Amino acid sequence: MSWNARFVSTDNIVGSSRWKLAYEAFDRARGMRVAYCVINLAGAEQEMDRIIRAIEADRQQGEIHLVTELFAAGNIRSYLSGRDAVEPRVFRKWGRDLLMAIAYLHSLDVSSLALTVKAKNVLVHAELGAVKLDILSVSSLVSESSSRMPIEEAKLAAPELLMGHKGQSMDVYGWAMILLEGVTGCRPYGECTNYSQLFEKLARYEPPDVLERAEPRSLREVLRMVFVPPVERPTAYALMEERAFTIDPEMHGLHFLVLDDDAVNRKVCCRILSNEGLESTDAEDCARAVQLLGTRPFDVLLTDIVMPVNGFETTRLIRQLGFVDIYIIGVTAHATDELKSRYREAGMDAYVIKPFTIVQVREALRTAFLGRSEDLRRGLGRSLSTEDRSVSGSMELVTVAE
Repeated sequence: MSWNARFVSTDNIVGSSRWKLAYEAFDRARGMRVAYCVINLAGAEQEMDRIIRAIEADRQQGEIHLVTELFAAGNIRSYLSGRDAVEPRVFRKWGRDLLMAIAYLHSLDVSSLALTVKAKNVLVHAELGAVKLDILSVSSLVSESSSRMPIEEAKLAAPELLMGHKGQSMDVYGWAMILLEGVTGCRPYGECTNYSQLFEKLARYEPPDVLERAEPRSLREVLRMVFVPPVERPTAYALMEERAFTIDPEMHGLHFLVLDDDAVNRKVCCRILSNEGLESTDAEDCARAVQLLGTRPFDVLLTDIVMPVNGFETTRLIRQLGFVDIYIIGVTAHATDELKSRYREAGMDAYVIKPFTIVQVREALRTAFLGRSEDLRRGLGRSLSTEDRSVSGSMELVTVAE
């Protein structure tokens, strides 16, 4: 018997899913057989935080009243409209968050639904700099017709949708179009002015021209993987494993200050860091670097050694000014025994040889991390003074006599 005595349930299970069991039952008020569903709420508190959260719901006079989180900034398209370019690392984070939401939904027993992910269904939390997927807006029955779609919508739709076929791979395609529009600031397939031109490209799964403008290259190559037939398109889970969306746990969240008097070198270094999803700020000389250090905390200083005020003197000054927690890595074209001695004396934690890769930066940071840990273990401390200075021989770290 049900909670209101209207329905009489049997033990005959007529359907089931991940959380639900449906039993054959009888509706006493209408004199007909029905399916009586029981939903298991165990673990319901385990919400996916990349999906908009429903707070409360109620049904009143034929209407469903739903209370959700508020995203005053609106969807990702309106949020980015008229703003300065957002750094690639932000889109890498947003892209991974959306992939997690899509992969989670694909793991549920919702095979009759196609999400048809679009920019208008991705909401931005401006204060947190986060995005969430609004599944209340994106869910649609796969039997819906996609004919007579306006051309601007058709430019964002998966080719298979326009050909009358639907499936989960459409969501991955929609995800790629959101990121592509975000990183380039342009609507995909803008080069197509009519349906004939558009369908000709889509039939060949040819990517839009704007793809070549997507930066960094690692992200561009991942997006390129989507413009293939559905059976060849990677899943959301597979895309999360791509290099563009994997963050080295040892470097995640670090903010680098890049110091070099050569503008080209600064640009190259910042691009190497940006391609790994790392934040960086550049400075052209010692004075500018010191000024920036006073405005916000930095985790790592990458400084060229050969400059008018060389990297050694810059490091000494920074340590004397009390910036003892920042890791300082010297950048040089030549590694000599004298260099190994001087960078320790100056207070650098490690050095790399240019041209360097992100792997070398990671190894230098690992050396620096281990050096600091060993220093603390030995109880040496890291107090610094402008007058009484000594060097820990086994550590890549400057210490001070008290």
